[in-house]
Amino acid sequence: MTNPLCIRHKNPITILLSLTLMKRVCVFIYIIVFHFSQDVIAQVDYDFFDERLEINKNDSNKLRFNFYNLNFMKNNEYYNKISEGYTLYGNQVHPKLVYQASPNITLAGGVFLLKEYGFDGYSQVLPTFTLKIEKGPLTMLYGNIEGAASHRLVEPLYEFERVFIERMEYGSQIL
Repeated sequence: MTNPLCIRHKNPITILLSLTLMKRVCVFIYIIVFHFSQDVIAQVDYDFFDERLEINKNDSNKLRFNFYNLNFMKNNEYYNKISEGYTLYGNQVHPKLVYQASPNITLAGGVFLLKEYGFDGYSQVLPTFTLKIEKGPLTMLYGNIEGAASHRLVEPLYEFERVFIERMEYGSQIL
């Protein structure tokens, strides 16, 4: 007499073929979903909105010109009583001079221009200045911080749309 608790070693193909059609479909879906779910990311990646000031250890005592441009169109046309619809059209231009004083200190200064289409002139003209210091794993920024989408917060806490209307953030930041 065989023990019902005893586990026999069977070929996985034999086990799969002995299942009913519905069980085979469920096993197939299970394998596909959980095998490929390793590459799933929970948040939307907005890296293309980042404007980071990079420090390259080999560029000490060098002056360079950086030019950042973002053209945007966001259509939020809603026709209901909860939220009034609006559309954001425009572009941002941020030219700046960057001087790397040493392998771990960088200074940047420039001007930020925001042009919203449909309005005369520029909506924002802001001076920008950033001092970035790296000491080992610690990075400190003073002046314009790496804000907006660089905060990496979920949308209920920080709406990525602020990249278009309130891009510049000032203060101190430790990364």
